[in-house]
Formats: sequence, C-alpha cells, structure tokens
Amino acid sequence: IKQSVSYEEISKLIEEYRSALLKEFSLKSIYRSEKIKSGYQNTTLNFVYRDFEKTVDQETVDKEHNQLITKIVKNLSESIL
Repeated sequence: IKQSVSYEEISKLIEEYRSALLKEFSLKSIYRSEKIKSGYQNTTLNFVYRDFEKTVDQETVDKEHNQLITKIVKNLSESIL
C-alpha cells in the first residue's frame, strides 16, 4: 500500500467492518525497501478470530476475513494501487 496510508486509517476501517468473531488485531510490521515500489510499503497485521461458545473452523474464519479484506480494499482502492 502507499506509505501515505497510516495504520490508524486501516485500524478505523477494521473496527468499522469487523465481525463478531474478530476479537483482536494488531500491527505486526511495516516494511519499506528498495525492492518495493517507491512510495509504497508492506503492512503486516495479525488477526485473532475466536468464538467463546464453540470451535471456529478455518472455513468460517476464511470467509469472515475475506469479507473484511474485501471491504477494506474497496475503501482504500486508490491508496493501495
């Protein structure tokens, strides 16, 4: 994503679109390198999905996460490319 996109901006979008299963998320790293296009960075986040009532299967987590990512990418589409 572009370096102009802050973690705070991403965090606000995650909060806005989060599912009931998303219990926590955090910034793992921001990586900038000459190997990445100038003005861009790799932002890595950690997500924890959990249901205290039952075991959550991977398919459910994948579905929830993909929906979240799709909404964030749509919202940040101009800032990502």
